[in-house]
Amino acid sequence: VFNTSNFAEFLRARIKSAGRTGRLGEVVKVTSDDKRITVKAETSFSKRYLKYLTKKYLKKNSLR
Repeated sequence: VFNTSNFAEFLRARIKSAGRTGRLGEVVKVTSDDKRITVKAETSFSKRYLKYLTKKYLKKNSLR
């Protein structure tokens, strides 16, 4: 079963900002509700990178 709060923490830890992992600051914000995770970025941010991190999370938790 997919845990959204755990996935949000994974994203906060793994998203790179300015070449550094885990240092989001005010540039990227990850918020989570019960069923939805929202990623807001003030800089250019690719959808493919989020897809890559999602697949990595699913593989790590044996959901893929």
